Amino acid sequence: MPTIVLEADTSAELVEKALRWALDTLEANRRASARGPLPPGDPALADVIGAIHGELARRFLRDVAEQSLHGQSLSLTEASDRYGRSADPSAFVGIVGAVNRPMRRLGGRRLIAWDTATRGYRIDPDDAHEVLRELAD
Repeated sequence: MPTIVLEADTSAELVEKALRWALDTLEANRRASARGPLPPGDPALADVIGAIHGELARRFLRDVAEQSLHGQSLSLTEASDRYGRSADPSAFVGIVGAVNRPMRRLGGRRLIAWDTATRGYRIDPDDAHEVLRELAD
């Protein structure tokens, strides 16, 4: 039976790593069985963005897209300051889910991804251009 080892300094960090591993594994399994994803910048992305109805989710998506255009991520600290939430990734699960659910359903992949290296959220730069164009309308 395979063994997975995760190392962390705190139990909270260990839980976060385990959760990220589990979510990434589930997503990889879904992608393997789903039809091909939309390529970044695909015009069908407009349908996905149109399916995101929450104002908070749309604002969060815009903020992440603006940072991603510059090769940066929206850091967890910056997001917590902007949105008045704790600096904990679980504080943004609902917002990120409101964006990623339509993208997974219509596009077969996530739109917003967690960047472990920067502890922030980012999207593909090609997607960022399309997102900002659609949200400007």
